[in-house]
Amino acid sequence: MMTVKAVSILGSTTCIRAQDIRDGMANTLMVGEKRDSQGWNVGGYAGSQFDVGPSPYFVTNDPFLPMVFPGSFHASQTHFVFCDGSVHPLRSTIDKATWYALTTRYGREVISADAY
Repeated sequence: MMTVKAVSILGSTTCIRAQDIRDGMANTLMVGEKRDSQGWNVGGYAGSQFDVGPSPYFVTNDPFLPMVFPGSFHASQTHFVFCDGSVHPLRSTIDKATWYALTTRYGREVISADAY
């Protein structure tokens, strides 16, 4: 399991400017689809409380937190908006290291577009 410091774009107490996104706006996720029975306004903060894949699990392993994870009705992919405004599908088989790199804003990871 990977431990990740929450350095995402959106959060309940964050105010992030374009210059704060050191990984590049084209390499950082902002918003993604989710598929479940909860309302559209129930979400999670990227890199902190949820994971991707066929069996999502909590990074914090807190049973009292609601399960929040990205997903869609598209076959094997979920669409995400990147900070530059572009929309890209991410495969459900995305490597966890790539997923975490896309959710951070200043991890300085090098990410190839063919990795997702």
